[in-house]
Amino acid sequence: GAQYYLPFWSAGNDRNDNGDGNPGDGEYKDGYDTISHHALAKNCMTVGAVSKAVSGVTRSVAAANMASFSSWGPADDGRIKPDIVADGVSVYSTDDADDDDYRYSSGTSMASPNACGSAALLVEYYQELFNGGAMRASSLKGLILHTADDLGRPGPDYAYGWGLMNTLAAANQLKTLSEGNALKLTEAAVSAAEPEDAYSFYWDGANPIRVTLCWTDPPGVVKSGDDDRSPDLVNDLDLRVVGPGGTNWPYKLSYAAPSANATATGENNVDNVEQVHIAAPGLGVYTVVVDHDGALSGGSQRYSLLVSGDSGDTDADTIPDFWENQYFASPTGAVTTLDFDGDGADNLSEYVAGTIPTDSNSVFKAITSALPTNGASYTVTWNAVEGRVYNVKFSSNLRYTGFTDISDDLPYPANSHADTEDRSSFGEVFYRVDVRLDQ
Repeated sequence: GAQYYLPFWSAGNDRNDNGDGNPGDGEYKDGYDTISHHALAKNCMTVGAVSKAVSGVTRSVAAANMASFSSWGPADDGRIKPDIVADGVSVYSTDDADDDDYRYSSGTSMASPNACGSAALLVEYYQELFNGGAMRASSLKGLILHTADDLGRPGPDYAYGWGLMNTLAAANQLKTLSEGNALKLTEAAVSAAEPEDAYSFYWDGANPIRVTLCWTDPPGVVKSGDDDRSPDLVNDLDLRVVGPGGTNWPYKLSYAAPSANATATGENNVDNVEQVHIAAPGLGVYTVVVDHDGALSGGSQRYSLLVSGDSGDTDADTIPDFWENQYFASPTGAVTTLDFDGDGADNLSEYVAGTIPTDSNSVFKAITSALPTNGASYTVTWNAVEGRVYNVKFSSNLRYTGFTDISDDLPYPANSHADTEDRSSFGEVFYRVDVRLDQ
C-alpha cells in the first residue's frame, strides 16, 4: 500500500547465540535459518553485518568479513535473506547514557541504519537528477541489490545476500540514467492484457551483463509455526535474457542446500527479486523478457528493471555509443544519414549491416558463384556478422514484380541459402539479401 516506502530491517544477531534452547540459532543448521520475525518480510530491505570494507583510507571489499553474530537466511520458503550487508562491526554512533554520548557498537542494528542512511542519499540524488522525482520502493531496493559488490559464494547466498552495498556504484547507475540510457532503470507493469514486456539492447563489448528485476509483492497468507515451505510469493513475475548464446536464467538458491552455490537453470518462482548475470557475453543483441505465471492479484503488477552491460545511445539515434566511439571517437560522432566513406551506405545502414563505416571497401553484398545449369539449385552467399538476421528474396523482373521471400529468418552464423526451386522458365532471375539486427 506504500509503493514509495522501503523499510530497512536488521537481520538479527542470533547466529552465535548458542545454548539458549531456541531453534534456529548458531548450533542449529550450522547457522542458517537464524533470521526471524519482520526481517523475513518480502518487501523490506533486510541487512546483515560485516566488518569495515576499508584498507587504510581506500575501499576494500576483501576486508568486509562476515560478523560472527550476523543472522543468516533462508526464509522458510527458500527466499534470499538477508538482502544486503553493510558495516556493522565497531561502528561509532550515538548512545543514550547522556545527551551527547557516543560509543562503538556492533550488531545488525548498526548495519541497518548504515545502509538506510546511504539509501537516503540515493533518494536525495534521484530527486536532484530528476526534478524532485521519487523512486518506487522496488526501484530503490533493486538499485541497491543490482550494484552491490558480490561477497561469499558467486551470486547471492544466504549469508551475504546480494553482497556489500556500494552507494557510489548505485549513484553512477542513476547518473547514467539521467544522461539518457533508459534501460539503467525502467519502471513498468505486466497485466492480463499485456502479460509480457521485452527490451532489446546491444552488448557494450566490455562488461558483464547484469539484469535485475524487483517488485513490491502483495501480502501473502499469514503463517504460523516453523519450516512452512509454501511460497510467500503472490504475483509470480519471471525474468530471462535471450542472447546469441541462448536463454539466460536468474539466480536461485535452495533451502535444502543452503551452503550450495546459486543455480541459474530455470525460472525463479520464490523470490520477488530476480537477477540474471552473464559473465562473458558474446557479441550481439540481447533481449530482456519480463512476464508472469498464473493470475495477478489486483489484475496487474508494477515492477522495476535495471540493466548493466548494455551500450547506451547518448544521442538517441539508434546507433549505440560503443559503435560510434569505435569508429568516430565520440558517442555522438556518427550522423545516421551521412555516408562517411562514400560507399553508398549511410552510417545507420553500415551499423545495421555490420560493415565498417570508415572503409569504402567494406560493404554488405551477396557473393556470386557459378551459374547453375537449368533446374539446378542456386546458392546465395554473404559475409555474416554476429547479432544479425538475414533473409533471402527472389524476383523475376525488377520493374514489374516485387521480391518474394524464399527463406526463413537466418540468424548468424548462417551465411548462405540454396534456392532449390526450378527457375529455368524465367528469362532472368534476381536475388536480394536483407539484413537486420537480431532483436
